[in-house]
Amino acid sequence: MNHIALKEQRKGFPNRFLAEKRGKWNPRALPLARMREGAKICLTSHEGSKSSSAAKGGSMRSLLKKRLFSCSCRLLSTFSLLVLVSHFLAPQYGVLADSTPNSFALPLGNELITTDPPILGEPEFIFPSPTCRADIKQFDAGVGQLGMLGDLQSLLTVFKQSSSSDDLQLRKYLQERLVEVVGTDQNAALAVVESVETAQGAESIEQLEALENAPAARTPQVAERLLIMAEQDVDPRRRVLALKALQGQPSLTETQLDRLTALGKDKARPETARASVITIGRVMEKDFTHFEHYVERLLDIAESQNDDDISALAVEMSGMHSDPPFGDVSRNRLANILLSHPSAGVRSVAALVIATARDTEAVLKVYQQAFQESNDFCLRWHIFKFSFRAAGAKALPLAETLAQQDSRFLQHYADFKALYDSGIVDWEHIWLGKISQGELPCDGPSD
Repeated sequence: MNHIALKEQRKGFPNRFLAEKRGKWNPRALPLARMREGAKICLTSHEGSKSSSAAKGGSMRSLLKKRLFSCSCRLLSTFSLLVLVSHFLAPQYGVLADSTPNSFALPLGNELITTDPPILGEPEFIFPSPTCRADIKQFDAGVGQLGMLGDLQSLLTVFKQSSSSDDLQLRKYLQERLVEVVGTDQNAALAVVESVETAQGAESIEQLEALENAPAARTPQVAERLLIMAEQDVDPRRRVLALKALQGQPSLTETQLDRLTALGKDKARPETARASVITIGRVMEKDFTHFEHYVERLLDIAESQNDDDISALAVEMSGMHSDPPFGDVSRNRLANILLSHPSAGVRSVAALVIATARDTEAVLKVYQQAFQESNDFCLRWHIFKFSFRAAGAKALPLAETLAQQDSRFLQHYADFKALYDSGIVDWEHIWLGKISQGELPCDGPSD
């Protein structure tokens, strides 16, 4: 066989092998076939070289040596490839690549179960117990049954002992354990409130944070004690946490709403006023049948506070529901805030909230009046964009009128009109289309 034919044979044998197998792939057979084919090539080249050397003499012996050396290198590389392929494909066929007489594999369905004898002298690894300190298990066992007052007292004692500790994991554990011990036991929850009133520093704060998550904190008696703490406690942190614990109440009575409103109007304690506003809004979301009672208190705070941030928060909390059922009284009060509040920021929030009112024609009239009476560009922008949130495509005539009054809005009107003309109808996609067109004029309340 001449040298050219030998090259063609070397180049073509993998394709011939695959053709013979008709596309059935066997990852082990191909390396073996390469070895067999390589051996045939070497033998053929050896026979050809032998006959040629007889004719040409000693000059061919060196060529034969070179070819034999080349075949040996090819066989070695093929064998290395076989080992590599076997190593990666072994788990798929139930054979371990590093199998030894002392280890074997058993296929079970799609899984491979391996058994290895233990190595003598190798220490067994044991995960450490997930505790914060050595005697935590004994302490936890001593707490005993949930809801026992004596056990609660021992837990509160540990709270006091650990208040100055830097072990945050232990203190977190004690809070979670306190929630379990209190559970639905109203007396246990009242005992925690008494402990908080006499405790100092971080100890009382952590107990109040834990009490917020206990179901017993939502009983009327515990709610009354928490409200008294919010009104009378000298520590502002405890006042805020007491109000936060009240957010879990399913409802608030008229008397409780009046007391929270008084706290919200307190100009001397802004942190308490802010927490009171949030508490009213959170409970309102759960007591939706009395929506107007909560909104009335929130708007009272917004109109009375001289802290613009608290006023804006009160207006925003009044519209926390996705579809708040504002009555005529609430809508008119929001309109009054939009038209007359001294802060443009509070008026912008009012423009956002009133957009959710159901009487869209009345809302558009308020928007037009507020736009004409205001010279603040950002407030005008919020009125302009929220008119579309309130009425959708029906706001286009009003928007055109507003753009004629202030030419800075002509391009914005054209953008909104093009979006509605494209067939989009819901506000969310309209607003996404608008903000994708470039930078907006002003930052403001959430859209």
